[in-house]
Amino acid sequence: MKKVLFLVCVFLMGIVFSGLVVADDLVDMALVLPYVGNEEAIDSDIRLQQMGGLSLAVEDESNLIGLDKFGGNPAGMVLDYEKSKIEFDFRNMGAGEISLLAPTRKTYVEFEGSFTPLLGIYRGGDNAVGAVGGVLNLGITYPQSPENKTNLDLNVFGVGYSHQIEGLVIGGSVMSSNYVTKGEDTSAGSASEEKTAALILGIGCGYIIPVEDNELTLGLTLSIPREDNTVEDKINGVTQSGKYDDSLSGVGLGLQGIFKIADKGRIGLSLSQDSISGDKKTDSIKAGAVEKNETNIALRALYKLEENINMGFVYSHGAEDSIEKNLAETKISDDSDTSSDIGVGISYSLREDKGLVGVEYHSLTGAEKDKLDSSNDVDIKGTKISLGGEYNVDKQLSLRAGYRIRSSKETETGITGVEATMNDITLGAGYKLDNLRFDFMLIISDGEDDSTAKMNASVRNIGLMVKYNF
Repeated sequence: MKKVLFLVCVFLMGIVFSGLVVADDLVDMALVLPYVGNEEAIDSDIRLQQMGGLSLAVEDESNLIGLDKFGGNPAGMVLDYEKSKIEFDFRNMGAGEISLLAPTRKTYVEFEGSFTPLLGIYRGGDNAVGAVGGVLNLGITYPQSPENKTNLDLNVFGVGYSHQIEGLVIGGSVMSSNYVTKGEDTSAGSASEEKTAALILGIGCGYIIPVEDNELTLGLTLSIPREDNTVEDKINGVTQSGKYDDSLSGVGLGLQGIFKIADKGRIGLSLSQDSISGDKKTDSIKAGAVEKNETNIALRALYKLEENINMGFVYSHGAEDSIEKNLAETKISDDSDTSSDIGVGISYSLREDKGLVGVEYHSLTGAEKDKLDSSNDVDIKGTKISLGGEYNVDKQLSLRAGYRIRSSKETETGITGVEATMNDITLGAGYKLDNLRFDFMLIISDGEDDSTAKMNASVRNIGLMVKYNF
């Protein structure tokens, strides 16, 4: 089951970029939730967020290098979860604003929203069953034009099952999502609405191979995705230029390898290829075709150098190609997007289980290529540095804090790029009471870019997680 927050981030980026035409880097960092864990996992990463986003060298339930949590193979649930649990995680995404500081300060966009996922895992004998659901609500307004508003409503639901037969594990999952994006300009009487309904069926298997004191687990997944999209623009209630819709379906294949090095650590490798295609229609009449292909590779490692020193590493690369054709089979769009992340982290555990401190660095690169018009090409470079720590006051109470700085620069062909920087101060606390755990998080984010408009962003995120193990 895919990480729900990761899906939300992808949706938000597209929605926000459609409404803003400058300083995309700053908007991205301000509005997209600063999710730091593994995008395949479904567990709350609130503990990691409280420590400035440390994830590579800090062991946590959300970032385990396992067949399911790292590789996205539902057969691995029975291996990756040792206990049953119910987990509720509330995130408030704002209120926040982005302002223009030159020549005079003006509020450019305001936003506020929340995301609430609920997770349940039952682990019994050689079986594991999981269910996850989430609801997102986000509103964006433009104070300079108060009639101009954008709203997003999203709900996601997924279930999965896993069973172990000696060294063999098998499993399956179903994930569905529905979201609606509405844009409105009451002064012009115009409105737009986009609807997407997606369904992903997945099956997987894995086999455990003992290697002396170590253990190698190999996995294979097959997924069948379906996606239905509808776009409709109206002026004074009258549909303009037809109603656009498409129905896409396809298949995906994934390979995973997890190598457990005795009590020293783990190394994980995941490869996946997904293809989806279908007809594009106007007023239910075929108007063309859509093809999408996505390839991903991820390598992660966590190794204990000494009794109290952990080292972590990640390399990931993703590529997505999207092609649209008209009825004459002529390409009307041919885009290719890539993104890469190389990161390294180290953590030091305090004696007597009193806590830990850590530091982490990521180098981020990406590109957006228009194969029909290279003048639209964009190159992206960025970094992310996290510092954080945890102090266990006693066996029940833990205090956490961190600092994260994110920078990104997008450069379009023939245009000097604008660099944006976001500084995050993260604070939090956790409390354990027998099998019950509470976590509270506060993220204070402030950023700016070096454009002539001198855009400034201010965001306040809070989070509350409640978990019960049984």
